[in-house]
Amino acid sequence: MLLHRVVESALAQSYQPVEVVAPSGRNRAPVVQALGLVGPRPRQPAGLINVGEPVEASADVVDEDAGTLTYQWTTTVGEVASTGGRATWTVPASAAPTPRAASISVMVTETYVEAGVEHRNRAEATRTVTVHDSQTEIFGLGQTFLDRFA
Repeated sequence: MLLHRVVESALAQSYQPVEVVAPSGRNRAPVVQALGLVGPRPRQPAGLINVGEPVEASADVVDEDAGTLTYQWTTTVGEVASTGGRATWTVPASAAPTPRAASISVMVTETYVEAGVEHRNRAEATRTVTVHDSQTEIFGLGQTFLDRFA
């Protein structure tokens, strides 16, 4: 496809051809098959996130083509430190009140070259969980029980 770009100068206006190379569609976007979360305690349920505890996140990605993959992790609450397809997510105690919903997302970008032009494909996945402050919540339940039945 040939387009023209208008170039304006102090003396004249001219047209310069600009070639636009669209991807052929042969390169398929990567697919995020799973977004896993593992807490620090043995047998901790995958959806249980406690404030102040690091949670290991992992993105299982399939890319059938030979592009270069980069990962960008984001979250609605807390901080994420990442290296490629793995990240550590920590929700601070200041995330009160709990329980509350929070999400972690990963965007995978595949960069590839076709016909001498760099192109990108993207895939994204999000996992929403409930964040707890288990110690405070259990204490509150115990206090409520004692208040009602004492």
